Amino acid sequence: MLQVRDLHRFSAEPKNTVKVADHSWSFEGMDRYKALVADFGLYLEDSERKFDDLERRLSFNVVHAESQSAAHEALVNWVGGDFTREVYHYIESIDAASRGAPADYVPRMQAYTQRHLEEFFLKAPWMHRAKFKPFGYPGDYEVMRFFYERPFEGVSLFAKALNYATIRCRTPQAVCRRKDMVKRELKQLIESRGESDQPLPILSVASGPAQELFELFSEAEGFEVPVDVVLFDQDKSALTYAYSRLKPIVEKRFSKQVRLRYLHDSIKRLLRDRQIFSELGPFDGIFSCGLYDYLAPTTAVVLTKSLFARLAPAGRLYVGNMVPENSARWAMEHLLDWHLIYRTRPELMAIGRRAAPDATIRLLEEETGINPFIEILRG
Repeated sequence: MLQVRDLHRFSAEPKNTVKVADHSWSFEGMDRYKALVADFGLYLEDSERKFDDLERRLSFNVVHAESQSAAHEALVNWVGGDFTREVYHYIESIDAASRGAPADYVPRMQAYTQRHLEEFFLKAPWMHRAKFKPFGYPGDYEVMRFFYERPFEGVSLFAKALNYATIRCRTPQAVCRRKDMVKRELKQLIESRGESDQPLPILSVASGPAQELFELFSEAEGFEVPVDVVLFDQDKSALTYAYSRLKPIVEKRFSKQVRLRYLHDSIKRLLRDRQIFSELGPFDGIFSCGLYDYLAPTTAVVLTKSLFARLAPAGRLYVGNMVPENSARWAMEHLLDWHLIYRTRPELMAIGRRAAPDATIRLLEEETGINPFIEILRG
């Protein structure tokens, strides 16, 4: 009788239900979505087994090489072939299949995705960091470093391969391409000044690792005008990292041409205090790459108006925002709990017009088409 009682108690607990409909991952329909997610899980399971077998055959130095070798380069190129294409295909296809799902399905779809795929994706270092958010937010400067500098990272060959393949997908590549675009715009801005003794002030808002400036200073032969750069970020670690990379280059190559300043403060103060940069400007160039992805429309307008007010005559403000077509939205939201505020191009342009009605505004595109910018020119 005691055994019967225990059985009744066990079966009465909701967590012990054996009805399919009562499980967190269960929902009706969405058959293509379910099939793609399940197939992707099987594909990654088989791929991990094959990569583990290959890793046993290769030397440690080939797989985990800190310096480049022909064998290591061949391995990376091989990973960048069929495996990367298949991962890219699944991510894009599942994202497309997830569109239009009823809002009340989303938690169950997320549970379904995580049951099938999370164990694999969290082996990719950048995705593990974005998921667990050690600094409190997903896209910290270390995640950006994986995109820019460390795509082939991981404790195993499979982890490295998945890290690499996911970074080759369109959304991480959009982050890399927007960096290239901002670098080009900054270079043109500096060159447009010509020879001058008057400093050209530039402000980077939510600067992160400042990769665009690192590359600009690494590649430039010299500047005909002094450049005064201010990096603003709420993440002290990001500023410390940017400082550690930029300071040696500037001291060695541009000690009399480039001045670097670092401002550590909260995003809250940035949004509330219109005088936060009053002692540093006005600026000839201001840019913000990723911050607007987290700002509500009214807040975005207020910040844009505040930054526009800090522009010098003929100064340029660059503001970027991801668009709803982001083809990794499913992966970001369902696997990483990484949610952005997406804007269409007209919505992004409208923010600029509301903030600066009389300014000249144009739309700029990076190559993937996922992360457009507006350039607001002060007359």
